[in-house]
Amino acid sequence: MTSKAVSQELSKTEKLNGANHSVWKCRIHHILFQDKVQYVIDIGIPTPPSENSNVAAKRMSEKHVEDDKTTRNILLTFMEPDIEILFEEYTHAKTMFDAITEAYYASSETYIQILIERFNGTMMNESDNVIEHVNKMSVIAKELAILGNPILDKMQVSTILHTLLDSWDSVVVALNYSATPVNMKNLPTLLGIEA
Repeated sequence: MTSKAVSQELSKTEKLNGANHSVWKCRIHHILFQDKVQYVIDIGIPTPPSENSNVAAKRMSEKHVEDDKTTRNILLTFMEPDIEILFEEYTHAKTMFDAITEAYYASSETYIQILIERFNGTMMNESDNVIEHVNKMSVIAKELAILGNPILDKMQVSTILHTLLDSWDSVVVALNYSATPVNMKNLPTLLGIEA
C-alpha cells in the first residue's frame, strides 16, 4: 500500500480538478505502481475464467477484481468532489481512467500553454529573494518537463536572467561573459553570491 506520507501529501495537493490532468495522471501512475495495481488501468478487466479453469487462473481473476476495486477507489480518492461525482458511475478502473483522459486531455494542453506563458512572463518583484525566484521558475520548468514539454537548460537560464530586476543587469552581463558555464544547477549559487 502507498505510504501514509505520500497518500496524505497527494490527497492534499494533487486532486484532479480538470485543469491539472497531466500532472494528476503522472502522480496517479506513481501511486498505482507503488500499490502494485497499475496493470489494472493498462489491461482492463479480463474475461472471467471458465468453470474448467485451474485454481491459479481463478485466483488470478479474483485478484484482478480486487485490484480493480482498489484502483477505482484510488482514482476517486484523488479527485475533487465535483469531478468525483462525474466519474463514480464507472464500475471499472480502466473505463473510468480512459473516460477521465478523454474528458480532460484538451484542458491539459491548455494547462501546458498556461505554464509556458507563466514561465515566459513571470518577472521578479522587488520583494522577491533571487534564489526563491529562480526556484519558482525552476518548478514551472520541471512541471513542463513532467508534462512532456521540457525547456532546454540554456533556455531556462536565459529566460530566468531576463526576468530579473534591472538592478541585476550588471550581474547578468558578468554571468554572460563569465568563463564559468552557467546552468540551472549552479545558477542559484552564482546569483546567491551576488545577492
